[in-house]
Amino acid sequence: MQTTTTNITWNGWKKNYDGPQLGLDSIRYALAHVGYTAAALAYRTPNYRELALKILKDSIERMLTIKVWGYIDTYWKKVPTFPDPVCFENIMYSGHLLQLLTLYESISGDFTYDIDGFYFIWDKDGDPITKIHYTTTKLANVIYRQMNEESS
Repeated sequence: MQTTTTNITWNGWKKNYDGPQLGLDSIRYALAHVGYTAAALAYRTPNYRELALKILKDSIERMLTIKVWGYIDTYWKKVPTFPDPVCFENIMYSGHLLQLLTLYESISGDFTYDIDGFYFIWDKDGDPITKIHYTTTKLANVIYRQMNEESS
């Protein structure tokens, strides 16, 4: 089962690493596009498939860290599903994450994120530690449900 990794180094990501993650320069957008580029590389350049998959998986692992999605308390702290970062709105995070996961699965044939799943771990600002389990399929279903609700 995948968990959010805390020992990831962020060399070269300093521009908005410690920022509020609320603008267009938020890390989630750069990570998503790095992952999309890696997926395109894997599809178009078979000799670099292994390297491209490593980059794509690294993008996913970084997307799962609270450093990337921890901004949710700014918008949704009073929502009953808090601190789940994808259950209520937040398509600009959940949509990119789902796309990265499905690209990784389709290129690698590795369905670990769908079979074993992954955790969002909330451990910010002295709040109790909360672990929220998801799979690729569950994430897709949550996004689908939100698309069909009038409130989102």
